[in-house]
Amino acid sequence: MKSTTTYLHFNGNGRTAMAFYRECFGGELEVVAYPDASGKPNTDPKAPVQHSMIAQDGQALLMASDYPPGSHTSSLGNNFSVFIECRPAEQGWRASAWRSSTMFFYRKGLTCIRRASCA
Repeated sequence: MKSTTTYLHFNGNGRTAMAFYRECFGGELEVVAYPDASGKPNTDPKAPVQHSMIAQDGQALLMASDYPPGSHTSSLGNNFSVFIECRPAEQGWRASAWRSSTMFFYRKGLTCIRRASCA
């Protein structure tokens, strides 16, 4: 195993939470907002976060996003994922444990190729 990274899911406060974690952990914060209604990049500083990452020396420390506007929201037990990145000798596989009971396996490029129960 090369690394594990926690991915947090928020109900609209992802930007504020990641700014807080950036102060705690240091590193560089990258934030990408959901596109605006016309599909163009959103420049609103309060726009929901599609993806964010705190990295240090090129290594992801923490990743997060807001649930898409108008979609399912988080509740106890479904607000985080754990991404496991394997070494190249392990065929470039990635796995994501989600809701502590399901494992998604990915090839490079993050295409889901298999889902298995972890229970």
